[in-house]
Amino acid sequence: MTHRYIAEALKDSDSLLYILLKEGKITGVCTVDVSGNSNYLYGLAIAEAYRGQGYGSYLVKSVVNQLIAQNDEAFQIVVEDSNIGAKRLYENIGFVKQTQVVYLK
Repeated sequence: MTHRYIAEALKDSDSLLYILLKEGKITGVCTVDVSGNSNYLYGLAIAEAYRGQGYGSYLVKSVVNQLIAQNDEAFQIVVEDSNIGAKRLYENIGFVKQTQVVYLK
């Protein structure tokens, strides 16, 4: 599991870091920026041994439900088009694609 999202969230006072534990082990992490007019989910990582078992969906749903109850702001995410697993996870939760950005090399 990458430590990049954890380090970013800990340095930024506008970011919230959520850690999912199972039997005392870090199963997943999720980071959300709450500085603007929406909640921006910019990091989700699930430990390889726990992928495909619903932990990502559980973590994202829990974070979304908690923040909507606290600040009632919209959620937005950015997902690479090639990240099929992440796109499927977010769509299954109820996120809808609203825009697409294409980068040229």
